[in-house]
Amino acid sequence: MNIIEQIAEARICEAIRNGEFDNLRGAGRPLQLDDDSGVPAQLRVAYRIMKNAGMIPPEIELRRELTSVESLLAQATSPEERNAAWKRIEYVLNCIAHARGQPRDLRIEQSYYARLTSHIATQTSRDEAHE
Repeated sequence: MNIIEQIAEARICEAIRNGEFDNLRGAGRPLQLDDDSGVPAQLRVAYRIMKNAGMIPPEIELRRELTSVESLLAQATSPEERNAAWKRIEYVLNCIAHARGQPRDLRIEQSYYARLTSHIATQTSRDEAHE
């Protein structure tokens, strides 16, 4: 967990202790998951049509593919399989950055690669312990 996440977590815990979340609007009721307030106004109608047609936005589809490729990387047994998975991850990350219209942020990616590598190493050592 990086320093920003630690600070955020500490502030959330403090707010919980102080009761700042006790009387929030909608408390005790199910979340309204179809809220599109986070979608830019000019895209809301298009996203609503896509949602009603059972389609998902391209970036979400790419993120699902990224998750799939991460699991392939975790299951890779040879250097060739790992190399192919890393290349696919690079490709999908480039597609996500392109879809956003923003350059890739190397600071975020370094954190992502470190967490992914740690997760795979942990998974591999667990698998080896069970064999």
